[in-house]
Amino acid sequence: MKKEHYVIREITINAPQQKVYDFLKLLRNQDKFKKWAQADPNRNWEYKGTDGTEGFIISWSGNNKAGKGEKEIMKLVEGKRIETQIRFT
Repeated sequence: MKKEHYVIREITINAPQQKVYDFLKLLRNQDKFKKWAQADPNRNWEYKGTDGTEGFIISWSGNNKAGKGEKEIMKLVEGKRIETQIRFT
């Protein structure tokens, strides 16, 4: 299996682009709609840095479905692009 994978998704949201970007760049907001974030309601969370900025890390540890890992904001292109890296442990 390859060590790196790239996922690109597109969806149309009827809202101003900047408003959508400002919501999504906060990793804590992304958990409101992610299937895996809801797999274990008792999951332990840790946060390092300032959410919505490059270098912010959200870590989790949960049951077998949720697993353990972290997600980091690697690069932000204001109003256009959010690059993250997910590391499972």
